[in-house]
Amino acid sequence: MTRTRRSIRKVVMGLSTSLLLAGTLAQAAAEPAAPELDIEPVPYSMDTSNQAGWWHPLAEYDGSTYVIFNAPAASENLHQVHVARQDPSGEWTTGCLQTSGGACAEYRDDIGHNQPSLAIDGDGYLHAFVSMHNDGWRYFRSEEPGSVTTIVDHAADLPDQEGGVTYPVTATAPRGGDVYLMARVNMPGVGHTGRLYRWSVEERTWQREAVFTPGHVETGYVPYPDDLEVDDRGHVHILWEWARGSTSNLRYYGSYLVYRPAEDRFVGIDGRDVDVPVSPADEVIRYEPQGGVVQSARLALVNHTPNLAGIAYRYQPPGEAAFEVRWAAWDGQQWVRETVDAGRFNSYPAIEVTHHRATARIYYIKHPSCEPEQTTRGTVFVAEKHVTVSSDDRSADWQPRLLGGAPGTERLAATTRVDGTDVLYLAAPRLENPTQDPALYVATLSRTPSTAPAEPVSADQVRIESTNSGTDAATGRKNWAFGAPVSVSSALNETSGGECAVDGNSWADYSRWMSTRSDPEPTLTMAFEEPIQVDEVHVYSGYRGGTTDFLEDFAIDLLVAGEWREAARVSGNDANPAVVRVDDLAFTGELRLRALNLQHVNHLARIYEVEVYSRDDAPALDMSLSANPPHLLFAGDSTDVEMTLTNRSGEPVSGTVEFQAPDGWTIEPAEGSFGLAPNESTSMPVTVTSATGAAAETFQIVARAPAHDVEATLALPVRDGIVYSGDGAPYYTEDGPWAASGLVGHAGSTTRYTQGGTGASATWTPELSQAGRYQVYAWYPAAPTNTTEAQFTVRHAGGTAHLVVDQQRTANTWHLLGEWEFDEGSTGSVTLTSVAAGHHRANAVRFQPQWSDRREPKGNEDAE
Repeated sequence: MTRTRRSIRKVVMGLSTSLLLAGTLAQAAAEPAAPELDIEPVPYSMDTSNQAGWWHPLAEYDGSTYVIFNAPAASENLHQVHVARQDPSGEWTTGCLQTSGGACAEYRDDIGHNQPSLAIDGDGYLHAFVSMHNDGWRYFRSEEPGSVTTIVDHAADLPDQEGGVTYPVTATAPRGGDVYLMARVNMPGVGHTGRLYRWSVEERTWQREAVFTPGHVETGYVPYPDDLEVDDRGHVHILWEWARGSTSNLRYYGSYLVYRPAEDRFVGIDGRDVDVPVSPADEVIRYEPQGGVVQSARLALVNHTPNLAGIAYRYQPPGEAAFEVRWAAWDGQQWVRETVDAGRFNSYPAIEVTHHRATARIYYIKHPSCEPEQTTRGTVFVAEKHVTVSSDDRSADWQPRLLGGAPGTERLAATTRVDGTDVLYLAAPRLENPTQDPALYVATLSRTPSTAPAEPVSADQVRIESTNSGTDAATGRKNWAFGAPVSVSSALNETSGGECAVDGNSWADYSRWMSTRSDPEPTLTMAFEEPIQVDEVHVYSGYRGGTTDFLEDFAIDLLVAGEWREAARVSGNDANPAVVRVDDLAFTGELRLRALNLQHVNHLARIYEVEVYSRDDAPALDMSLSANPPHLLFAGDSTDVEMTLTNRSGEPVSGTVEFQAPDGWTIEPAEGSFGLAPNESTSMPVTVTSATGAAAETFQIVARAPAHDVEATLALPVRDGIVYSGDGAPYYTEDGPWAASGLVGHAGSTTRYTQGGTGASATWTPELSQAGRYQVYAWYPAAPTNTTEAQFTVRHAGGTAHLVVDQQRTANTWHLLGEWEFDEGSTGSVTLTSVAAGHHRANAVRFQPQWSDRREPKGNEDAE
């Protein structure tokens, strides 16, 4: 039985969410990996008000991607509206929407209402509708095609000047390039109506096409625009929902209608004429007629044809508090509705759907609720299914999977390129995090599965999927904190109570307890179902995946004989989670965590999970292995391995530890003896040397204490000269603004990128065991935005070499940089510096000795 709990847990927390359970690794290796998000931040500030579920904030034109967003204004509770453009080389430019006087227009924050929608007409002019909540027209148009710096006020060009406008949704006709606009318009004496407008590219004018819903004063129903699409025949597909009585966050009767401009008529899904304006009583328009709540619907056409693939929408069944994701499709005679994800989850009002060739994708966001029984992880999800014009295969289920997305993502939009690649707009307002700015991201998700081979993954590296049963899946130990009754000395708001810290959710920092700033020494107290001897306490604090705002100083108290006594104190913690050993052997029914010295985190305690483990299921001996470095660069190299052994039994123990390595490997010394008092620890260093002919794969080192039935394993890869960007210092270091990319690197490894011209650098530094002549190769992933002038600098024994590499032409292979003499040790290095335009990609560098008979890497060997 493996006892490497701490080392496993550290690896688990750092791995990608795309890794599978050990039982499915063989199957995953045999199948193409599902495409993953390539996420890049928009390099401009976003305002916290940039949140909506109905908008169209994303457009593609002439190879460039355009995003529109609320940006911070100089005054609190105000925002500007900016448009950013990323050209095909990856470079960004931005501009604000300008008033007639040339200043940046500013509007008040109004989350969910004052949001922008963008369209680009067939001549390349940008049209922006922004920040209207029952306001007059706020419409801006660029003075030049494709320009984000000449977008000026043209509100006077719109009809219905007397109306109050909300929820503008835009679409561009694939043929001709006319722009359509749907909005809810409140007309004096009439009330809220649904209206459709068109910008004629030929005439360069706006006109109202139709009033498709009557005023709510007459009918008692208020329209809420959802989506607008134009097919390749010029038909306009309209999607909306209704609120009863007056405006409301609860809407019903999801509705769909098609406008055929050339014939000046409206038709239903069955192709029959429909008289407008329509009302919820017109059954032919309703794709969701049932009694539940409909929100944030999106439609998808089959490859831009007039055929509707289906409608995706959030749905709250009658009597339920949470939403699910549904899909409605027309089978030729009736609407057929399917449940895509019935997780009954907490989610944001954001959903999107795309279709290419025969595959439909539904994007949505779901966040776990702060309850112990909640088992769903998540941020951005995608569900896929085979959907064509003649067949929506109802025998097949939708296949949801977690994409992950950017931290704090709450809103999304998407569009599809000609090759089927989806472009996603991901807004992360991060309202719960006062120490971080909101952020906007653009991501791409291809429809071509990755063919990159999976990197060998050992059993103790596999990500463990928690079932939230209160049992640690890696060790089988019970987490006594899971679902325990808790009390806290203070809570920042009603959604940050103590129950969030014991709900089993250690993967999401939005499920957490947060104290108030006025509480100088916040406490979280939990009661166990029976008295236990506490063995370990794991504290997840700050923000997941890093050490931002984590607890540096805290104490663990136990209630013994009616009095609190301090059982452990942590000072200068730099780990997340912090694993705290408790040596107090007393039985206790309550445990208290005290946060101390919170000045460095703005006087707030942020804890998103606490786990407590007892001694009754702890091993008598706790054994772990660690290596420095954690790999062997070449076959025949050595590394230092340290075995740590702790006596948790409460009684003195002694014995012998035996080490085992693969055939041809050596371990010195091969065994050692120990004698430990209760709670005492010891370390035993050994040197591990691989076989001279060891293959480039991952091997297992094993340590055993046979008399106590305890063992630990260590995965030790032989790299064949490869240094990865994921290795960290001192082997890989960065200077400047680098970020993680969703693109897969060599053997499934992670990759990094930076924008062009930033001056940022990435350096790979090997620890060479021998001086000699080496060929040096670089590996980086392919992307259309890659730079064509990546500047590499190779520092070798004879000096420094400078090279320029086209990362578009030579990607996804080992590219030979050159051959040089290198000294033993870490004096040699390879550095990539961002000077030219385009994204600079960093993944792996390979040092191939030229005096051995090792296999040469296959790939492009043309040096530049």
